[in-house]
Amino acid sequence: MNRVTGTFRNGKVALDQPVDWPEGTHVVCEYGAQPEGLDVCSDGSPWEDTPEAMQRWVAWFDSLEPVFTGQELERFESELRSARDEQKLLLPKWQERIDNLH
Repeated sequence: MNRVTGTFRNGKVALDQPVDWPEGTHVVCEYGAQPEGLDVCSDGSPWEDTPEAMQRWVAWFDSLEPVFTGQELERFESELRSARDEQKLLLPKWQERIDNLH
């Protein structure tokens, strides 16, 4: 099943993205937003929080290749540490500004 979203205007639904469905494909339209409290994934499918679903997600995540390796990873971690150190120096100034808001 392919889930897409769209907007109803002038008696027709304009889809938010192109689809490659054959002409005459039957579709189902639902009116309104998701019920409050219903978690959904970014593709609109229901969020599963069962132990089996979590195991599948962990297995998928563990199968991913690292983004950075070797010297790239060392450089990234060094730049990240440097940025965090710079942010720590800013914290007292921000706290002072927050304290002076009232």
